[in-house]
Parts: sequence; C-alpha cells; structure tokens
Amino acid sequence: MTIMNLFFKYGLIGFCLTLLIGLGQPYLIGQSALSSELPRILSQSPIVDSNTLIEQGQGYYKNGQFTEAVSLWKKAVSQLADQGNQLQQARVLSYLALGFQELGKWQEAKDAIAKSFNQLQSLPNSPEKSLILAQVLNNQGHLQLSLGNPADALKTWEKVHRLYTRLEDEIGSIGSLINQAQALQNLGQLREAFKTLTQATLHLQSQPDSLLKFTAWSNLGELVRVVGNSNYSDPNWSPLKQYFKLENLTNLEQSKQLLDKSLTLAQKLENPQAIAEAYFQLGNWAKDTYYHQRSLYERTRPSLQNIKPVLDAVTQATDYYQQAITLSNYPLLPIQSQLNDFSILLNTQHWLLKQHYWSKAQTWWQEKLVSQLPNLSQIQAKITNFPLNHTTIDCQIRFSQLLVTLNQIQQTVSQDKAQVPNIYRHSVWTQLDSLFTTTFAKNQQIIQQSHALEDRRSEAYATGISGKLYESTRNLDNAQALTNQAIQISQSIQAWDIAYQWQWQLGRLRKAQGNIDGEFGAIAAYQAAVNTLNTIRQDLATLNPDVRFSFRDEVEPIYRELIDLLLREETPSPKKLIQAREVLAQLQLAELENYLQEACASSDPALIDQIVDEHAPNTAVIYTILLDDRLEVILKLPQPSSCNDINDDNCQHCRDVACNVSTPNPSHLKSETNPPLQHHRVKLSPRQVEETVDQLRTQLTNPQRTSRYRQAIQNTSQPIYNWLVAPFESQFKANGINTLVFVLDGALQTVPMAVLWDGNQYLVQKYAIALNREPQLLAPVPLSQYPLQTLAFGLSQVRSDFAPHQSFQSLANVEAELSQIPSDVTLLNDEFTSQALQNQINARPFSIVHFATHGQFSSNPNETFILAWDKRIQVNELSHYLKSREESLPDPIELLVLSACQTANGDNRATLGLAGIAVRAGARSTIATLWEVNDKSTTAFIQLLYQQLTNSTEPMSKAEAIQQVQKKFLKNPNYKHPYYWAPFVLIGNWLSLFQG
Repeated sequence: MTIMNLFFKYGLIGFCLTLLIGLGQPYLIGQSALSSELPRILSQSPIVDSNTLIEQGQGYYKNGQFTEAVSLWKKAVSQLADQGNQLQQARVLSYLALGFQELGKWQEAKDAIAKSFNQLQSLPNSPEKSLILAQVLNNQGHLQLSLGNPADALKTWEKVHRLYTRLEDEIGSIGSLINQAQALQNLGQLREAFKTLTQATLHLQSQPDSLLKFTAWSNLGELVRVVGNSNYSDPNWSPLKQYFKLENLTNLEQSKQLLDKSLTLAQKLENPQAIAEAYFQLGNWAKDTYYHQRSLYERTRPSLQNIKPVLDAVTQATDYYQQAITLSNYPLLPIQSQLNDFSILLNTQHWLLKQHYWSKAQTWWQEKLVSQLPNLSQIQAKITNFPLNHTTIDCQIRFSQLLVTLNQIQQTVSQDKAQVPNIYRHSVWTQLDSLFTTTFAKNQQIIQQSHALEDRRSEAYATGISGKLYESTRNLDNAQALTNQAIQISQSIQAWDIAYQWQWQLGRLRKAQGNIDGEFGAIAAYQAAVNTLNTIRQDLATLNPDVRFSFRDEVEPIYRELIDLLLREETPSPKKLIQAREVLAQLQLAELENYLQEACASSDPALIDQIVDEHAPNTAVIYTILLDDRLEVILKLPQPSSCNDINDDNCQHCRDVACNVSTPNPSHLKSETNPPLQHHRVKLSPRQVEETVDQLRTQLTNPQRTSRYRQAIQNTSQPIYNWLVAPFESQFKANGINTLVFVLDGALQTVPMAVLWDGNQYLVQKYAIALNREPQLLAPVPLSQYPLQTLAFGLSQVRSDFAPHQSFQSLANVEAELSQIPSDVTLLNDEFTSQALQNQINARPFSIVHFATHGQFSSNPNETFILAWDKRIQVNELSHYLKSREESLPDPIELLVLSACQTANGDNRATLGLAGIAVRAGARSTIATLWEVNDKSTTAFIQLLYQQLTNSTEPMSKAEAIQQVQKKFLKNPNYKHPYYWAPFVLIGNWLSLFQG
C-alpha cells in the first residue's frame, strides 16, 4: 500500500457526493451518483423542454454516460440562452463543468464554470440567485478538488456553507460541511476532517433517511478507523458514539459498525449504486483488517502464530468487492473494486511465499487467482478506454503496482520452483512481457497528460511507478532515470509524502548496481529517504491510514536496509557505526509514533552518550539491530574527560562521580580512551532469534519451578548472553562497568536481560540493568525543592459482573503492597476511577506514580491499558488525562511504577505498549513487569524496592535498586526462580532519584 491509496479510496466518495449536489440538489459534492430526485428549477415559468433535457442528462450522468449527459445539457443551455433565462443557464453550465471533467476535458470544464459565474454577475441579488450561486460554487469546489487543488476547494465550500447558512437551508449547510471534510481529507488533515464530519453527522440525526445521511455515515466509517479513539476533544463524538453504539470498540470495530449501518441505510433507500458503494467501502475496511491481522501474525511468537484470521480477512474483502462489482451501475466502480481485490489477493500470495507456506501458497493460487488472472488484460483495456481524470490515473497506477507484485511473485517462485511447481508452470508468466509493454506506454501517456493538466502529484506517481516497473524487470538504467525524475517532481511541489518512496527506490537501484558509497551512492539515497521520513513522520503517524497498517512493509524496511548498508563490512568505520545507531533511534521513534498515532519528542542518541560520559561513568550501553541475515550489536563505553586527580574540583567528571553511587572508573585516570562505539556481529536470522526468545519466555512463565526447570532457563538464555554480552566482557572489566543499558530490537525486547546466564551466574548478579527506547529518555536535571511525593492507585477487587473487569482475578495483596509505599495519596478500588486519576494527577507535583492494578502492554494500542474501577484506561486516553498536567505541572514524573501489568501473551512487540504508556505519562523512568507475577511475591518485591530507593544510606541508582532486590530474591529459597524476580524491568533514565 502507498499514500496514493488514500486518494484512491476517497476519490470514489467524492464522485458519489458530486451527483447529490451537482444534479439539482442544493447540497454537496462528494459521494456517488445517488440522487433520483428532479432538479429544482426556480424560474417562475419552467420550460418543459429544458427541464426534460436536464432530467435526462441527470439520468445519463448517474449511469456514467457522461458524453450523452453533456450533449443534452448543451442543448438545455442553448434553449435557456434563447429564452434569456440567465439564472437557470448558470446552473446548467455548472452541470456541464461536472460532465466535462468526467470526460477529462478540463479546459472545457473550467470555461463552463467561468461562464456560469458570468451569467450570475449581471443578475440582481435575490434568494434564487443566492441558491444557484451556492450550487455553482459547489460544483466549482468539485472541479478544484479534481484538479488537485483541495485547499482552493476547501475555501470554496466554506463560502458555500456561509451562503446556505444565510439562506437558512439546513440540508445545504450540512452538505457543504461534508464537502469541506472531503477537501480536508485530501489535504491530509484527517483530524480536522473528522471534526467537520461529526458536526455534519450530528445535525443529520434529526433529518429523515436520505442519500446525504448515507454519505455522512459512509465517510465517517472511513475516518473513524484512523482517528476515532483519539479525538477526545471533539464534542460531537461522544453523542455519536452512543447513537451508533460504538463504546468499548476498537477503531476498526467502530469503522465496521458505521459502514454496516451505512449499508443498511442504502438498502432501506433501495438505491443500487449506494449499496454498491457501501460494499466497496466495506471491502476497503476488510483490506485494512487484513493488514492489521497480518501485522499481528508477524509480531506473534512463532509457537502461537495463527494464519487463519489473515486469510479470513482477505476472503471477506473479496466477498465485499464482488458485491460492489455486481451491483454497481457506475462503470469505474467495478474496475476499482477489481483492482483492490486483485491487489489484496496478489499481496497475500506474495506474503505466503515469503513466509514459506508452500502448500498454502499453491492452494491460494489455485483457488483464488487462477480464475482471475485472465481478467488482467481486460482490466487494462478498460482503464485505457476511460477518459482521463484522477480516478483513471489512480486506476492506472494501481494496475502498474499489480504488475510489480506479480513480477515479484514470479521471481520468488523461480527461486523456489521445486516447492511450488504449479505456480511456476502457470501460463501467466508468458503474458507478462506484453502486459508490461502496454502498461509502459499507458504510463507514459498519463505522465504527459498529468503534466498538461498541471497535476504534479499524479505526474510524480505515474513517473515513479514506471520506474518501479522497470526496476522489477531489472532494466536499471531506465528505472533510475524515471526515479530521478519522480524525485525532482515530488520535491518541486514539496510532496514529501511521496518523495521518500522514490528516494527509497533510488537507493535500491543504486544498490543493485553495486554503487554503495559516495555522494551518488545507495547510502546517500537511503539517507535522503530517511531524512524525508523524519520531516513528515508526524503526518505519517497521525494522518495516513495506510501507513498505520503497513508500517512494517512501507516504512520500517527503509531504515533497516540503510542500517544493513552501513554495517555491511566486517569492521564498519566509527562514522558508520554512529550513523547506524542514529538510524536505529529514528526507526524506534517512527515505530513508537506509528503505534501511538501521535508525534513524540525528537530522538537524540547523543543524549545517552552525554549521560553516560558525564553522569554514569560506570555504565555501558548495548544496542541490538536485527537484520535479515544477522544480528548486529553495538557497544557504547563511557568516554570520560581526562584529569590527573580524582579529587580535582575543576573536573566535571570528578564532581559527577562524587555524586553517584559507583566507585571511580579506573579508566578515568588513563590517558588513552576507548573507541566511542564498538561492534560485534552474529550470523542469525530474525526467525532464529524469535524461536530462542519464544522458548525462553515459555520456560520463564512455566508453572513448574523446580531446579530442573531453572536449568532449562539457564541453557536457553546462555546463547543470548553469548550474542549480546560475552564479546564485551573484557571491556566491561577493564572499564569498571557495573551497569548495562540495553536498547533492544524486535523479539529481544520481550525477555528480561537480567536472566541471561553466563555459565556460572545470571547477568543481574554482575550488573545493574536498564532498558531504553531513546525517544523517552529525558536528561537528568536536579529535582525541584519539594520532597519526593508519591501518588498510589490500587485495585485489589475486580467486578465479575462488569465487562471491562472480566478475565481478571482479584489481587488480594494489593492493599498490603500499597501499605508499604510511602505515598502521600492512595486511592483503592472504588476510589480509583478514571476521573479520580485525572483529578489527582493534576492536583499537585508527584514525583512517583504507582499503579498496583491489572494492565496489559500490547503492540496494539487498543489492547494496551491499565484497569481502573470504572473502565480500562487505554494508552491514548492516559495521554489525554496527562496533557493538562503538562501545562500546569511541567516537571515530568520521576518514576512510574506498574506493578501488576504484563505484556500481551505471545506478542513480540508488546513492549511498544510499555514504552507508549511511559511516553504518555511523561515519566523519566518506568518500572513494570513483563508477565503476570505472583501477587504475594510482587508485594514483597515492591516493599524492598521502595526501601532501596528512598531509605538507602547512600544515593542509589534506580537500576542498582532493582538489582539489589533481585539479588535478595535469588537468595530466598521461595523466590529464587526467575519467574519471581526477572520480570521487573526498568525503562528510561536509570540514574538515582536524587541528582547530586
């Protein structure tokens, strides 16, 4: 999927609303040929012949017979001119503009709109003129939108809204709001579009059922998928959620509910085209569900993966698209449905092959694709025969992408032909050359026509996709020439959302040519793509629905492929090590923002260096990077300033050491320094890492906790120790390292590093340990003058009859746990509500916030929450509660403790949820558990932890405090099994609560 899909989806909606307003209704442009009512003729002396011509033209237009519609409307304009009826002539001229634009006759469309306005200018003001002016402006807005000028369209529809409001025409006013939402969608301002659309939808609730209401519901179903659960500031959203029964549903579930209701409404109105449109939108919903299910599958532990939901979503999408094809009387809708259907079927085929599901891949090919493949040539011919407009350009680009995917399937099959002989021997491969030749020619035509239309975005897409076609056929010279051209066009119009795609493509092409380094090498092109992504990452995270579900396909590979190039040599240069680490930090930030659907503070790897060098001279940082064929490990050692005397008051390092727990770093007194970054490589695939981690996680949570099972944990964790730590042990000893900070990648994030076994002891017995995701690292600063204050929440009871509490057990020891915490305010059970949390967290500056309640961290934000008495507080909702705190109490929370939460079972990226909660809380540090821990042992652990943090005779880092408690548990016969002590992890700033 690409960002172009956003316009592909919404383009059809735009056509649907066109007919509601353009053909005689006093409202809008935006959802499909749906109106069957006669046009409103306001002349006191209606002319039957003109009225008949207009009505017949409307019928042709609704059926996609635009040439016939234009012919009739031309005759109507001529008749009205002969009669001197300038008012109605102006209106029908605006209809002509709609017809011309559907025929791709853009200059004629512009001329018709201009003539329409000229007719109105000479007429005296009257309610009738104002109403016609609103209709003409409405159609002008549609023309502006179709010409790629959504900003102008938005301004035009704002004028329309003011006109209808002044005329007290509620339906027209509502329709203009829906049109504004359409323009905002095309501008990428989806949150603003959502607010505008909810306003219109709320006003429509008191209106009778109509095609306008169908349009609003259908559009809202599309938008709520992206922004529904995060739009707490929208006053219209709460009553709409109640009306549509959307409470406690995820975004996708809410979207499905709204689209189902729009389908039911279309069926009630007995409008075949509206029904077809509803099925098309449901097909798009199912397509997004497929990507969502596929993402869930890919981040699930291997032993728990289930492919059935992925394939079921594709089947559902196909069923919906077939309904749209059958029912539609608008000629482009079946082609759009076929293209979307083909896209998801081929995408799934390629994915099954990449996952090495050979048997399923052959079955899928035989059952889903063999009967469809002959239609490719027919689809191509139909697209070629359609008049040029944005929809046909989108269709041609989509068709080109289909050929790219089909070619990728052929290449994959050729490499594994013995595994999939039926696919390898299929006759379709002999037809590819012909399809490619025709498509190249059509793309060149579209490039030229888009340029003539001054539609630079379409020109950039058509040029870039042609380059991608050449790339897939290994014609690298032509591919590179077109890709460079697409980059130049994208940059000239500042279309960064598409520029990065072609910069990535250029990087792949240069890599394929063996051109890696230098100003014009692959690394430079990849870096340009990453830089572009970094400038638009907020828009990608919050505004683009496609990227949200396809992040691992469309965004993440750019970062990883760049890291792969930077670290391809056996001994990468220090410069490339630094650059690779920076790209890793940018990837983690982009991943977190994609998860949260909201921008975070910028990531700065240098901040960790600064903290280590200036504040933590006994700390080393270990970065891990999982690539397709290997695990890369980068080590950061402290680089202290040089001085000759540990008691030198002029040395910042000496002053910092005096403030910290650790003894002076021996290397501090040496004249020589260590390399800033060191490197180690392990030849492992991500799958091998996942399988080892999966086995260790299973062993750690196994209810059998005898010495034999502890031995199994040690045997499984020792290879991970050998990958990450063993190569650097001598460095740690030489530099007096006592704390390790891990910046982990992929599945490695789901197991505690404390449990790694070196053959004699656990890692935690030698080092204090912390985890970090750099976007949330906050620099150490002196605490404010007020003493440490703690706010504690607990839930010892669960309400078995309350849906949000179901599947959870009571936590009998929570009250005992909270009694051991030196808290200033404690809220337990029915006192711990979402409102009480919001009130208390904004009431005073708390240093520590402690939650002793159930919770879950998941790679799905809808499944990341903490459990309160009245609801599940989701990660984005917690962010909403904390926003006002940031304004009144800018100091961050020093420590967030989540003592009874756990990562979602089997989720390899569940710590995204943990990082998300930490970021949302604005906490310097977070202590949490990776799995559901014994209630009694948790109470004992938390009691000892707070004693270490607040009652120690000397300042102790947070990492060392956890280490001390874990070492005490190891000496306790009842709790020595890693199940009890290993799940407690520290994320974020690992230093002391007391700075200096």
